[in-house]
Amino acid sequence: MHALGCRRAGCAAGAAVATLVGLGTTAHDTLPVWKAGGEPYIRLSDMARLYGLRATPAGEHQMVLSSMYHSMIFESASRRISLMDVQVWLQYPVAKLRGRWAIHQSDAELLIDPILRPYRYLARRGSGIVVLDAGHGGRDGGAESVVNGWAEKDLALDIALRVREYLPSDVWTVRMTRESDVFIELDERARIAARWRPDVFISIHCNSGPDPQANGVETYILSKPGAASTNARDPSPAPSYRFLPGNHHDAASAVLGFALQRRLRRGIEAQDRGLRHARFAVLRDAPCAAALVECGFLSNRDEALRLADPAHRDRIARAIAQGILDYGAAVQKARLAMVP
Repeated sequence: MHALGCRRAGCAAGAAVATLVGLGTTAHDTLPVWKAGGEPYIRLSDMARLYGLRATPAGEHQMVLSSMYHSMIFESASRRISLMDVQVWLQYPVAKLRGRWAIHQSDAELLIDPILRPYRYLARRGSGIVVLDAGHGGRDGGAESVVNGWAEKDLALDIALRVREYLPSDVWTVRMTRESDVFIELDERARIAARWRPDVFISIHCNSGPDPQANGVETYILSKPGAASTNARDPSPAPSYRFLPGNHHDAASAVLGFALQRRLRRGIEAQDRGLRHARFAVLRDAPCAAALVECGFLSNRDEALRLADPAHRDRIARAIAQGILDYGAAVQKARLAMVP
C-alpha cells in the first residue's frame, strides 16, 4: 500500500510526505512524493539525502548517487540503471520533473530500497527451504542449441542439480519441481512449490532469441502492479496489470534477484543483462521470494558452446548457490537486527 502524499502540482519540500513501504516511521525515513501525469515520483536529491549519498551530475543525461559503499548511475528517460555495478531495470523511465531528476515511487519503494536496506524487509522472512525449478522437461524441450542440438530442458536440469550440491544441507533444505526429464505444466510449478512452504523459489532456464549476437545472463522478478514488463516496448502504466499473488513478495524478491544477478555477473564471464521484470507464470503465483534466471543464450554460438561445457555450467551453479546463500545471510542479519 502506497502513501502517495502530495498531489498538488507545485508541491514544496515542506509539504506532505510519504513513508517508504517497510522503512519504519521515523522522520528521516520519509520522502516527498511528486506527481507527474497522475503518477507518484521520488526525487533523486531526496533519495540521496535519505541514504547519505552525494548527487553528482555526469553531463546532461546522467546523474550519479554515490558514497564509499554504494553507487547508482541514472540516465535520463531510461529504465536501466547501474546499481553497485549491476544493471538493474526500473519499471518506469527516469524522469525530470521541472528540471529535477526523479524515479517512480514503486521503483524507489519496492526495488531500490530493499536492495540497499534489506534488513528492513526480511526480518519476518525464512531462510530454510529453497525450491529449484529446472525449466521445461519431457515433451517441452525449451530452446535448442544452435551448435550441438542440446535442449534447454537438459541444461537447466543439470545446472539445478549442481546448485543443489553447492547448498549446505545444514543451512538449506532443497526441493526440486523435477529431478528427471518429465513434463510439468507451467501453472503447476508454483503449486508444487507451495506444498513445501518454501522461503525461496528459483526457476532456471537458458535463453534464446532471433538475434544470434544476443548474449549474457539476466535475472527476472515479478513485474509490479500497473507496470509493464522490462521487455515491453511501451513502459506506460496499464490498469490491466493487476496485483498478483507473487506481488506479496516484491521487496524480498528484489533482494533475492539482485543477489543472484550480482553473483552471476561476478562468477562467470558473461554480459550483464541485468535484473529485470516479467509476468512469467512461475513468478505470478510464487508462494515466496522468487526469481527466474536465464543462464545464457543457446541462440548465440559462443554462449551455446560454453553452456555445453560442464565446467561452465558448474560456475553458473556456484554463482546461483552463492546468491541464495547471500539472500539467506541477509535474512539472518535482518532477524538479528530485530532482537532487543
